[in-house]
Amino acid sequence: MLAQLNVMKILLPLLLLTLVTFTGKTQIISSFNWNANPVTKSAVGPDAISVYATATSAPNGTNGNGLNAGPDRQNINLVLPGSNFNVSGIDISIDFRREESEADFYTRSNFVFGMAGGKLRASFPLVNGAGFTAIASGNIRDVANDHLFHSYRFRYDQNMGTAVISVDGTVVYTYNGTAGTALYWTGAGNVTVGANADGAASSITIFDNLLVQAIPAAAVLPLKLVSFTAAPKGSYATINWSTTQEVDVSGFVIERSIDGTNFYPVKTVKAVNSFNSTNKYHSTDSTPLKPYGYYRLKMLDLDGSYTYSTIKKVDISAADITVSCFPNPSTDYVNLRITSDKAATYTYTVSSLDGKAVLSATTRLNSGAQLISIDLTRTNIKGILLVQLHNASDNTGQTFKIVKQ
Repeated sequence: MLAQLNVMKILLPLLLLTLVTFTGKTQIISSFNWNANPVTKSAVGPDAISVYATATSAPNGTNGNGLNAGPDRQNINLVLPGSNFNVSGIDISIDFRREESEADFYTRSNFVFGMAGGKLRASFPLVNGAGFTAIASGNIRDVANDHLFHSYRFRYDQNMGTAVISVDGTVVYTYNGTAGTALYWTGAGNVTVGANADGAASSITIFDNLLVQAIPAAAVLPLKLVSFTAAPKGSYATINWSTTQEVDVSGFVIERSIDGTNFYPVKTVKAVNSFNSTNKYHSTDSTPLKPYGYYRLKMLDLDGSYTYSTIKKVDISAADITVSCFPNPSTDYVNLRITSDKAATYTYTVSSLDGKAVLSATTRLNSGAQLISIDLTRTNIKGILLVQLHNASDNTGQTFKIVKQ
C-alpha cells in the first residue's frame, strides 16, 4: 500500500499538469513532493538551485516522504530560479508541520508567506504605477502547534484583485483590492522555500507537497458589468446586477461558496443581449448558506469564454431555531441538537468539500429540544466534511464544518 501511495504522490503533479493543459484555468509552475533525494529535484517545473546540506527526504510526510531540515539548526533554504515565477496571479499551497516558532513557507523579495512568532502571516507586492504597494495581512492566527501536518494556501487572483489565505480548506484571511492589478516582481530575484525553517533541529519532516500555480488573465468579454450586489432579505439572499454592451453573451451563472474559494453554481440566468441599454437582472437564493455565504457572478460568452465579478459576502439572520453540532472532531457519530418552538421536517446531508453527498436522511421532529444522530461510520471519507441541515417547513438551512478522524 505504501508503494502505491508513493507512486500516486509522484504521478499527482503530472496528472494535474495534464488537467491544466486541457482546462486552461491554471498553469503549474512548480511542484515538489520530496519523495526521494536529492530534494532539489522537482516533480514539475525547474529543479532547485541549492539547499542546505543536511536537508533531506525523510519518512512521515503526509503520504510517504517529505522534506526534513536535518539535525543541524540551519534553515532549509531551498532556492528556486525566480525568473519562472514572474506571474500576475499566483496560487501557492504547501503542507507544514510546526516544530518551531519561525518558518517561512515561500519567500521572494517583498513577497512572504509563512509563520512568524507562531502566527500565520503574508505580505505581497502589487503593481502601483512604476512601483508597488505592499499589502500585509498582519498576524492572521496561531499556527497549530500540534505536531501534525496542516495545509496552508495563498491565492492572489489578479483578475478580481483578491487574495485569500486558507488553512485546511477554511478561509482565514481575505483581501479585496482593484480588479486587474498584477503582482510586482521587478528585481525580485529567486524564490526560497523554508527560509527561517530549521525544524528546531528535531530531524522531523516538516514540509510536503509544494504546488505553485499561475492564474492566467481572464478572457475579456464585450459586456461591461455596471454593478453587482448580493444582500440578505429575511431568510433569503437577493442578487442584483446590471450590464451594458451585451453582445453574443450566453448568460450568467450565480455561484455560491461556503469559504470564498470553492464555488458551485446555484442558478443560471439568460442574457438579454442588448448592447446600447442598461440591462438589469434580479435573482433570489431561497436556500442560502448560514450564518453566511459568498456569491460571485460568472459571465459567459457564446464562444465559451467567461469572466467573473467580484465576490460578495452575505450574512443571513439566524434562523428561528437553535442548532448545535457536536462532538467535533468525531470518529463515529456527530449530533445535531435542535431547539424549536414548532415541529418541523428536517433533512440533513453530509458531503465532501467537492460537493459530493455521502450521507442523507429526512426526519420529523417535535417542538422543544430534539437530537439527530448521524452515523459517520457509514462513510470511509475522513477529514473535513460539510453537514447541511434543511428545514422543509420554512425552507431555511444551516451548514456546519466537521472533522471526521
